[in-house]
Amino acid sequence: MKMSLIACVLGVCLTAGARPLLVLESSNGVRNPAVGKRSLCEIYSDKIVMTHAAGLADSQSTFPIRLGAQVPELMRQAAAGKVTGAPVQALSSAESSTYKVRGDDDEMVVLLKTGGSGSQNSSPAAASLIQLLDMNCR
Repeated sequence: MKMSLIACVLGVCLTAGARPLLVLESSNGVRNPAVGKRSLCEIYSDKIVMTHAAGLADSQSTFPIRLGAQVPELMRQAAAGKVTGAPVQALSSAESSTYKVRGDDDEMVVLLKTGGSGSQNSSPAAASLIQLLDMNCR
């Protein structure tokens, strides 16, 4: 039986190779997949997986990462934050980015959503995680 390495710090469990802890999804807003540009960056406890698509071509890269000891607590705080604004992005041709964190209940919680109709997380920890995603995913 294959076992996963699990580290639980302050109520947030980090499972190597399981589901992403932080996610950044970006799009140029073009709905036609033949000409649209999309990026997906997933941060796990031990790696970053970046997937890019331009039209019908795509690529994927994986890089190792070591998250700082404070990240699980920032994740817990941000996941408990209140999300204000429109919870569902309206159809729009505007560029958009969605930043998300995995919460204690294993559901993804919005940190920030831009383009079309936006949403923002009220937790001060959300800003740190958004910066972490921007630095590692752009």
